[in-house]
Amino acid sequence: MRTSFVVLSLILAATLASACAWVESVEATFMSQNGFVIPGGTMTVTYQRNVANMTDATASAVSGPDGVARLTLCDDAPEPIITDYYVTVTAPYGGTAQSRHETYSQARNGTNRLAFGFPVTVYNMSVQARDELGSPLAGANISVSGPYSRTAVANSSGEAWFMLPPGSYTVSASLGSINASTRVNLTYPMSVAVGPPPPLNNTLEVVVSDDFGVPLQNFTVALAFAGHSEEALTNESGAAEFAGLNATEALINISSNGTAFYTSNVTLQPLTSLNVTIDLHPPNITAVSVSSHNIGVYGTDTYEIQFKANVTDAVSPRERLSVGLEYVIGTDKFDTPLVYAGNSTFTAKTARAQQAPFSVFYRINATDERGNTASTNLTEFVVRHSAPPMTPTPIPGTYPTPSPENVTSNIPEPLRGVAGSVEGLLSGVSTYMWVMVLLVVVILGGTLFVFLAVNAFFYMKGGRKKKEA
Repeated sequence: MRTSFVVLSLILAATLASACAWVESVEATFMSQNGFVIPGGTMTVTYQRNVANMTDATASAVSGPDGVARLTLCDDAPEPIITDYYVTVTAPYGGTAQSRHETYSQARNGTNRLAFGFPVTVYNMSVQARDELGSPLAGANISVSGPYSRTAVANSSGEAWFMLPPGSYTVSASLGSINASTRVNLTYPMSVAVGPPPPLNNTLEVVVSDDFGVPLQNFTVALAFAGHSEEALTNESGAAEFAGLNATEALINISSNGTAFYTSNVTLQPLTSLNVTIDLHPPNITAVSVSSHNIGVYGTDTYEIQFKANVTDAVSPRERLSVGLEYVIGTDKFDTPLVYAGNSTFTAKTARAQQAPFSVFYRINATDERGNTASTNLTEFVVRHSAPPMTPTPIPGTYPTPSPENVTSNIPEPLRGVAGSVEGLLSGVSTYMWVMVLLVVVILGGTLFVFLAVNAFFYMKGGRKKKEA
């Protein structure tokens, strides 16, 4: 094969030589300052070809992957023969062009090899396009965009090579439905693989039980993500398993006999486990207590009745339970909610203006988030008579002193002045002072009584002695 190529080259050279005054190939090598060849450089050669005394012929070439631009000059102009030509090269990254004046010489055996150095740093970037399984994509379109942009078609190994200055580049590969890209920072020679991510292989185990911890068998677990859906029935352990899931998130629905019990999004991992509790039982109502006390005043009885209930549920939070009270007093029926007071306790108060004793018939109802409802039996509570709270003694100065009645208005004029003075004196005496006066009178009276009794005793005893004498 190589021998045939050499023969054809000799035939071509002989043919050109017979038609041209001189023939010479020019090879220009583009080199970076860090020793790498530069593909994509442009070489332009100007020489005489058709008209004597004029260099009006132009030929150009682009350096290939080896950094070499090649072309052949054929001067078929009539005499005088001009063997001078001018070579101009430009790097693909911009910058100042370089030019040289060359002359055809038979001593070079038909090839003039030139080398040009450029003040630029470049690195080799090897790119391989792959499919989602990691296999090479032959014929893929590969592009690099950034400070400089390049395109190429991948070879049979899915590879393409680029010489680029340092910088941040986006490398893309596309073929058919595959379109992938990645971002790289080129600071040294590097290899880049571009392709869609490999398929995920996540698994999911869903364990379903009721609020008493009993596994639920034959419940339907439905899984859906990105246009894909599948179902499985729970086994005797309440478990349903899914494998080979190519997704990072899925929607879970759990149902039985057409009734939906659970819906949620789940994040998928290589080994994912999800425990789901289905609320099938009503709340538990315990420790119901009722108390009453009289909040009225003397002559008017009003009884405040307080209800307390402890309500729990295995699934629903306490504050999300709906707890209500039904009660009947006489022929009157009432419904009122119980308010959550913390520590699983719900309370309600009501007031009734009625003389005791009287009966209150009541029932507590509780409903969880699932709609399961529990109720207590109708129970009687008897409100017993109790005294209303005592009226507190006013504190002096705290409440306004009522204006005393003017008792002197009906007294005749001659006595009204004296009575007015006495009334003014009495009105200035407080309740506590009257109590003190009363105590003083009692003590003085008791002392006087004891004194008189003692004197009477000794008097009678002295009279008896005189009579005996």
